[in-house]
Amino acid sequence: MRWLTLVVSEFSGPLEWEWSLTEAGRELGRHSVRIAAAEWQFPAFADLFGHIGWRTTAASRRRLEPHVARQLGAWAAERLLGELAAHLEAPATVEVILPGAAATLGLLPLEAMVVGDRTLALRRVTFAFHVCRDGGHVPPPVKRSPADRLRILAVFSLPSGTTALALRRERVALIRLLERVGGDIELRVLQYGTTRGTFRQACADPSGWDVVHVSGNGEAASIILETPDSEPDPVSVADLLGLMLPLRDAVSLVTLSSCESAAVAGDAGLARDVARRLDCSVMAMRFPVGDEFAADLVLGVYDGMIRGRRELPVALGATLELLGEQLARKSQLSFSTPTVFGCRAASVTAFTTRPMSPAERPAAGIPAPARFVGRVGLLARAGRALADIAASGVVFQGTTGVGKTTCARELVDVNAGGFETVVWHSVPATAVDPGPRSSASPRRWTDSTRGLGCARRSAATVSARWCRRWRTGAVAPAC
Repeated sequence: MRWLTLVVSEFSGPLEWEWSLTEAGRELGRHSVRIAAAEWQFPAFADLFGHIGWRTTAASRRRLEPHVARQLGAWAAERLLGELAAHLEAPATVEVILPGAAATLGLLPLEAMVVGDRTLALRRVTFAFHVCRDGGHVPPPVKRSPADRLRILAVFSLPSGTTALALRRERVALIRLLERVGGDIELRVLQYGTTRGTFRQACADPSGWDVVHVSGNGEAASIILETPDSEPDPVSVADLLGLMLPLRDAVSLVTLSSCESAAVAGDAGLARDVARRLDCSVMAMRFPVGDEFAADLVLGVYDGMIRGRRELPVALGATLELLGEQLARKSQLSFSTPTVFGCRAASVTAFTTRPMSPAERPAAGIPAPARFVGRVGLLARAGRALADIAASGVVFQGTTGVGKTTCARELVDVNAGGFETVVWHSVPATAVDPGPRSSASPRRWTDSTRGLGCARRSAATVSARWCRRWRTGAVAPAC
């Protein structure tokens, strides 16, 4: 894989600049860009998704989109790259270094440029955009050692009343992927009740997080979390940065898997600003994105970085190639949707992990329910109660067959990463008289057919000490 650098050396305005392409310090060529105000193709290419929507109808979009995108992509390659395009016919990672004044060039979907008869994305040319405020570029120091445990915080937000997303499928697939990897990896999941408070608390973990994965509804200048009542809570870029600022010293990659998270609204840009303020790589989406594609994309990238030991842009290009047939059936723009920002984007090392011996590997967890629909508010309340150190536990109560055990299994699948041990109890259906109990004794499960317990890190991990440490967290589906 070739590693190239595209540097804006002179910038006179959004329609006039010069950039040079180098490889290993050797200049391959320069190109001066001069766009006339009358050239409608430039704003059309800059807003490729919007322009195609304007040129087509719902009925004709599938048929006309490839033609419009190819036409604008060929124009952009000729006018924006010129002779430099000849150096991008083979797979490569291109780090685009922009002075602060030229930050808007990072919004151009360069991956959609057409060289020959194929887009650069299909040629496995991946761009990583880095805005240098001081005009200089110094390779950043590595934040984590390959010998360190890889810590991943996965955040899934789906408030009531918002567009339905397959976040549960994405969460389960991520958990299973990391189980297959088998390295020294710690995963913490936030789902059902993903409020500002729970997100802030997770970000403030003193051990820090190497990867933060945020998936849900959003737009260019905000992402939608949940209120305590599971209602939508739009979080601005400034507020999101305030929640995530404790991550700056540890985080290497933030994935913003929401629609238009790579776009800019006014002076605020979600991906651009997170990359700059947290000094990390950011993988984000230029255009609206389907949840199935978004899930398959990020899981493929993580698999490539962890098991394939590939750098982020390389893993992204390889994943797009693997998903090529799936993407071609839906939208040509899908290939140009994901992009990468940040000074670490082109140089972030693959997420190598320390192999674990069989004795070190955690036991297989309780399988998540095959299907789980609705119950968002219920799971949100249960999650908050389970996180409350003053609470004794969570009990799901109802008649036979309403889904108590299914809710308990779903709750533990989400929250197991916050505990060291998960214990699943099957107890007799017949109630057992627990006998006298002092006021200091913990409440026992008496009218339960099944029970689930999660012991926190500070809790004992053996059944003999379970009752004494009951208040550290428990879940039970009551009959």
